[in-house]
Amino acid sequence: PLLPRHYSLFSMVIEDMLPVWDNPSQKLDPEFGRQQFIEIKTELIALFKEMKKIDPNYAEKRLSPEASMKKLIKSINNHAVSR
Repeated sequence: PLLPRHYSLFSMVIEDMLPVWDNPSQKLDPEFGRQQFIEIKTELIALFKEMKKIDPNYAEKRLSPEASMKKLIKSINNHAVSR
């Protein structure tokens, strides 16, 4: 079995990142990261709204990723063992 891809982020060698951190123009800036996150999220919302024309079910899942009680119960029932 393989671990999910996001686990690989924690296995990177820190020395590989030092050249980036040594360059002041490429320093990690939390505020810039927050701004980028908001911009990308806004762009994705616009994209998913456009996608409603093509695949409304998929777009709705992306626009409302939170599971409702009805969805949770349905999911649990799908995995329930028949008795």
